[in-house]
Amino acid sequence: MTVALFHAAFAAVLLAAAAEDVRCRRISNLFPIMLVVLFAGVALWRGETGTLFLHFLSFISLFVLGAALFTRGIIGGGDVKLMAAAALWFEVQQLPALLLAIALCGGVLALVLVAHGLFLSEKGAHTRRADRRRRNSVPYGLAIAAGAIIVMGPDLLRL
Repeated sequence: MTVALFHAAFAAVLLAAAAEDVRCRRISNLFPIMLVVLFAGVALWRGETGTLFLHFLSFISLFVLGAALFTRGIIGGGDVKLMAAAALWFEVQQLPALLLAIALCGGVLALVLVAHGLFLSEKGAHTRRADRRRRNSVPYGLAIAAGAIIVMGPDLLRL
């Protein structure tokens, strides 16, 4: 039962990070830190030291991938940290499912933003550069949270 509480806390932290990203277009460092601390707690509770390497490999893999995307200006630094911290909860063989879920959720999110006209049009060209960048960005923390919760789904349903 207690492991289920850790999973619920995992989902709650991700949803809080997503809400902050939607509202402010930034993700506080507090959220990835909370995910890492919660993972340490669940790992200690389960006593699973044998698979910690696989979880750590997931973390490193998505941090490196995210850093590469960040250097190209594709995603933000907060997105990288949140995605890596969420990946810590999954073993490396689950990464393809996690990446697919995040990518699909990100695609749907971008389509919704375009459909609702939430990206700037030519008429908004006179706004400040920072405002345009914020308005033209996708709050990818929402896609990361949704994708991770979908993949964690079976464990969350055991609550």
